Amino acid sequence: HRLLGNSSNPALNRWSSVAGGAAFNVQGHTRTDNTAVVVALVVNGVGIGRVVDLVARPLVSAGLLTPVLPGLFSTAPVPMFAVMLQERHRLPKVRACIDFWAEWLAGN
Repeated sequence: HRLLGNSSNPALNRWSSVAGGAAFNVQGHTRTDNTAVVVALVVNGVGIGRVVDLVARPLVSAGLLTPVLPGLFSTAPVPMFAVMLQERHRLPKVRACIDFWAEWLAGN
């Protein structure tokens, strides 16, 4: 199978086994730093990619994606960061948006 790798975060190319065995390091037939590109490639059958559950879940429900080897690889959380301007340069609506997403993601 052709595997799709991540070009910006090498940690996402290390697929750890839940059985405690050695991790599988994905070289990737194709590499990108864009989740939308990975999704487009896997939906169109180009290869197998690692897609965050938040994005993959609705696509699996719609029958557009199929989990491959579920339960074999670790699904440890991957940190997500928001980068913002300093408080004095930030619009209140940006702070409200970040707070909303942080709360929503914490619940999922």
